[in-house]
Amino acid sequence: MYLLLGFILLNITAIIFVSHSLVGVIGTQSLGLLSLVKFLIFFALVYQKGITIFNEFISFNKSDFEIDIKDSIRVISIVLSALFTFYLNINMGMGPIVASAVVGLLGAIIISKYEVEVFCGSFVGMASNLIFISYGQLFLAAFISGLIFILVDNYFSGIGGKLGAIAFTGSILVGLFNRVEFLSGSIPDLNISTLLIIYSICGAVGTYVLSVRFNKGPVLSSAIVGLLAGIVLPLIYGDLGTQLALMAFCASFAGMSSKDILDNEFLVLISGIITALIFIFTTPYLGGLGGKLGMTAFVSVISLRGSLSLIDLTRKEEFRGNRRSYNLATERD
Repeated sequence: MYLLLGFILLNITAIIFVSHSLVGVIGTQSLGLLSLVKFLIFFALVYQKGITIFNEFISFNKSDFEIDIKDSIRVISIVLSALFTFYLNINMGMGPIVASAVVGLLGAIIISKYEVEVFCGSFVGMASNLIFISYGQLFLAAFISGLIFILVDNYFSGIGGKLGAIAFTGSILVGLFNRVEFLSGSIPDLNISTLLIIYSICGAVGTYVLSVRFNKGPVLSSAIVGLLAGIVLPLIYGDLGTQLALMAFCASFAGMSSKDILDNEFLVLISGIITALIFIFTTPYLGGLGGKLGMTAFVSVISLRGSLSLIDLTRKEEFRGNRRSYNLATERD
């Protein structure tokens, strides 16, 4: 029952997030034909998200749920990481990207056994202090995220952005409970959007190459990309550099996908493009919440996987149809 609750919470949050992407596309009337094309793309993504969730639900394991000592340590790791990241982010003035990347690096190097939990907690700590005005609120968001982490541990394995999606779910639940007003922005223009797509591709592919080809692991690879982006891009582009760094860090989560999920760099590149589009069209919505970048990547990867499954199914049906036609023709001869 508890496992089912965590599964439902994560997926409902993901569906709500995708619906905001769709609203963003619909609202961009000035882009004309391009907006229509993106609307069709996002409609397909929403559809495939539903298929993927259904497949996961069918294979759902209804085994009993118990929290042991190890699980307790994992939850504590998430909570402490969130608090430390928030401190670096707000009190030390590092900003969310560098703070999360630094904590991720420390986790991967010092306590690699719990690096995943530490990185997940760091995403909660990326929240704005306009959303969580006290450490108590942040603690609650991190604690809920930790519980969800345990509940969905065996599901969506290897899908990039899962950790951020967990953090986002815990954060938005606390935000809604406290009736906070989420931050908002405007959809970037075409020139900025082009740069966002470029750096999204770089972030996703760069992380994947480090993780899979150089065997550095997903956490360390994403943290390295995030730290470099968070330091270098603002120096090059000024204020715009912060947004580009957010994009690169966001896409790095898609690049954390395992080889079983995205088995080559071309698919990672595609996921980077999709991630950028979702990032762009959700700019006006749900801002300031920790984990939003990860949820963006999570939706991107799971939608791409669903689309690939649909294409594969279509090809199989086409092959079967051609085979039946060939057999009929042979029988007539």
